[in-house]
Amino acid sequence: MLKDLAKSFLIYGLASGLSKALLILLVPVYTHLFSADDYALIDLLAGFVALCVLIGMLQMESAIGRYYYELNGEEKIRFISTAFWSIVVFSIFVSTLILFSADSIAHFLFERDDFGNLIKIASFRISSIKRLLNLPF
Repeated sequence: MLKDLAKSFLIYGLASGLSKALLILLVPVYTHLFSADDYALIDLLAGFVALCVLIGMLQMESAIGRYYYELNGEEKIRFISTAFWSIVVFSIFVSTLILFSADSIAHFLFERDDFGNLIKIASFRISSIKRLLNLPF
């Protein structure tokens, strides 16, 4: 049991910690490469994408985690597939909605009309298969 705990800590804890440390170490590189205005735009776009991912995922993966271990057999499979397909459908809906209103969103967020393509690219991140398959179960 203790061996499994140590192994899990090494795999998940250190990997998570290293990724966050890398983000901190890259801040001087980002601030050197980008102007303060560009860096603010990148941060605003990243925040927008993070919010849309939360909306698109419906936090269904967190909600289903509560019942996952209480269910058995066919009921567990049905629960998982319901969560998965709900996330797929809703995140594609949100992504499509953002894709078609990208120019309006860019004008609202950045007060510039030429950033619509950035919003369109970001909308694909919302419904990416990698994101959809990042379920904890």
